[in-house]
Amino acid sequence: MKSKAGIVILQVFLLVSFSFAIAYFLDESSGEPRVVANEKKGLLDNVKVVYKTIVEAVLGGGLVSAEELVSTCVRDKQGALCQEYLAAECDSLCSGTCIPTSREETSECKLGTCYDSVEGTCQERSSAECSFDGDVWIDDPLGNDPLCQTGCCLYGYETTMKTERACQLIGENRGQKVEFNPNLDSISCWALARVREEAACVFPGGDKSDCRFVTEGECEQIGGDFRSGFLCSAEELNTDCEKQTTTSCVEGKDEVYWFDSCGNRENIYWNIRDKSWNDGKILSKDESCSLGNNLGNQDSCGNCNYLTGSRCGLNSGNENADFGEFVCKDLRCEDSDGDTRENGESWCAYQGAIGLDDSVSGGRSVDTPGSRHFRETCIDGEVQTEGCADYRNEICVESQDEGLSFAACRLNRWQQCIEYNTRSGSEGECEQNPDCFVKKINIADNFRFDVCAPKYPAGFNLRTNGEGAETICSLASQKCTVIWVKKVSGWKCVANCDCRKAGFAQQMNDMCMSLGDCGASVNYQGELGESYKVYESPGLSGGYLNKIEDYADYSNSPNDYASPGDLGDFYGTLGIPSGLGSAEDPDDATESLGTIGMVGGLGGVALMWAAGTTTGATFLAKVGLAQFTVAGKIPIGFGSGLSVSGTGATPIAAVESTISQGAIPTGAPNPGLNAAGGALAGAAIGFSVTSMLIQYTGIGKGLSKVSAYGLLAAGTVAGAMIGYGIIAGGGKIAAACAVPGACILAIAVIITVIIMKLMGVGKTKKRIVSFECQPWKAAYGGDDCDKCGSDGFPCSRYACQSLGQTCEFINEGTGQ
Repeated sequence: MKSKAGIVILQVFLLVSFSFAIAYFLDESSGEPRVVANEKKGLLDNVKVVYKTIVEAVLGGGLVSAEELVSTCVRDKQGALCQEYLAAECDSLCSGTCIPTSREETSECKLGTCYDSVEGTCQERSSAECSFDGDVWIDDPLGNDPLCQTGCCLYGYETTMKTERACQLIGENRGQKVEFNPNLDSISCWALARVREEAACVFPGGDKSDCRFVTEGECEQIGGDFRSGFLCSAEELNTDCEKQTTTSCVEGKDEVYWFDSCGNRENIYWNIRDKSWNDGKILSKDESCSLGNNLGNQDSCGNCNYLTGSRCGLNSGNENADFGEFVCKDLRCEDSDGDTRENGESWCAYQGAIGLDDSVSGGRSVDTPGSRHFRETCIDGEVQTEGCADYRNEICVESQDEGLSFAACRLNRWQQCIEYNTRSGSEGECEQNPDCFVKKINIADNFRFDVCAPKYPAGFNLRTNGEGAETICSLASQKCTVIWVKKVSGWKCVANCDCRKAGFAQQMNDMCMSLGDCGASVNYQGELGESYKVYESPGLSGGYLNKIEDYADYSNSPNDYASPGDLGDFYGTLGIPSGLGSAEDPDDATESLGTIGMVGGLGGVALMWAAGTTTGATFLAKVGLAQFTVAGKIPIGFGSGLSVSGTGATPIAAVESTISQGAIPTGAPNPGLNAAGGALAGAAIGFSVTSMLIQYTGIGKGLSKVSAYGLLAAGTVAGAMIGYGIIAGGGKIAAACAVPGACILAIAVIITVIIMKLMGVGKTKKRIVSFECQPWKAAYGGDDCDKCGSDGFPCSRYACQSLGQTCEFINEGTGQ
């Protein structure tokens, strides 16, 4: 009963110490006496039950799942819609009732398409956002609805892709007739505007005629004479319009054009005026000048092409033009690294290192407190920056295609990574989830386990650091039991010894910072915060912390960008058996011998060891119980020609003649064999008694193999000598010490055991090495508040709070 009670107490102790344990026991058989992790039947089931009970006591709810870690606020106090917050913080941030589930599972926040019946636009938005603006919500995020179908909208000589309602709105605003063709794609629509012929529309009158450069249909409407192929400045038309007086852009067209004195468009700008004028005839785009590679002829040619990255624009002073103020503007952009980006290209930008650093043993996540992911896009020569959802609730993912990059903000599934640890059988799912990784802790033989952790850990509310943040960080608060055993030479560590080394705090902090804004980490500006405690083991070294500080600089990022992944391929959970390798007392080196001390025949382990000693070999040789070779091996047994070599050994006569066909002879027993039998029995008894002394005095834990087997050998030889003496003396106990040195050797063994017991050999002592992972805290004060936004990215509440505990974000929405 006491033993069972002790086991129960031990289990409760482990469970309380490791209330959020998420590792499993490992046992590797090496064949050597060693300490193993607790593997008693039923402990895992108990761990699961108590784990759930503790979580309920701490969180006031059931087992923590992805949905229970977060709640959804339909509209928060800042006016933002459909925001996910840690469950413990949601009520204080939400203007309404928090819904205890994820955003995807909340009906008001379900993504669909929002149709603006006034503007005719369709956007992917939630039901709540759409209803708030009074628009029509369509239960399809892809916008597969006739209201959202785009077509070619033709107005004047311009075209654009719009919905039918948006096309009508253009006509209403311009007072023009519009045509909507839903059967044309964007390329065909773009080409349509460029193939509609425009030419001189002449109005005769007086000495000089008036002229307008329009389409034939427009010319008919205004009562003019349409002269196909002519410019208004053509001499034969006799108009009052002078050629090539200025240059400018034309709405809906890419090129720089000449304009006559009447304001009519002429041919594409070319500094060779006569060629450009073409005797007053229209010159096609293909017949006009060439802009050249990389806008090499920008100063002399206005033949821009939007599809190849140029369009007419006002000279900003950085371009050159031989005439006029308009040039073919380069629509490419230069990013923050000085690299050229093509028009329409998008890429990710980060405020520090991101993702998983797998160069570190076991891996660690490196996104820093206060940092955010951004998507940047090159649009018509300007870089536009869009922030992904703050607190890293969204991450920026990027892919490459033929040298061009395309980026997008997508939901960060960090909650799933945490939740996987509460259920079993999902380690493979963790590995498949592009937002998770299997964090490996391998500090000591009995302190190693795997945890599913986020590659892109979430940010916390750094002002409140509520219960949710503490719960997540506490997953990395663990204890390691280190055990010492008293040896003859002194105390020696025998279990989980490496937990007392610097690697313990380092690996545990790697896990800690991978869970979220926890532990020792730096904010996105490189200021260190050390929110951890370690007991009975060295703290984090300066070299380790310097490496952590490097993560504030994106140039030190182990990853260029986050991978898009395939979030449709995994749904499930990961469970890792509980218990973090709290070591039991080490196995006694003699315990494994308890069942072999009575091995029949002459092949017993005790006699093998006895035969390896000079005294034992000499005595056993005399009584015919052993034979050992020069190599030290012991081929022992009855048989023809059995002989013994060694100090004092005497050849034994063959006994084969006494054995026939395996039958034992029935004659009188051989007196020599009777004495040998007594020695064998005495050896077995000596071995058993010595083994019991070692075991019950407890000194076995402090003995090496050599020492343990040496004592056993001495006890075995002493027993054999005493047994031989008793049998040889006619069975009299008084003859026990007849063999010289027999009793002296036995007494020496007993005294040796007693002395070792008095020295404390075999005693054990334990030390609990522990690591506490706490929510990360910004530095005291507010000296760095003005750094928010200084890195070229907009400031946010989260970024502001990471710079100092007194920093306050007072201009919400401005990015300043």
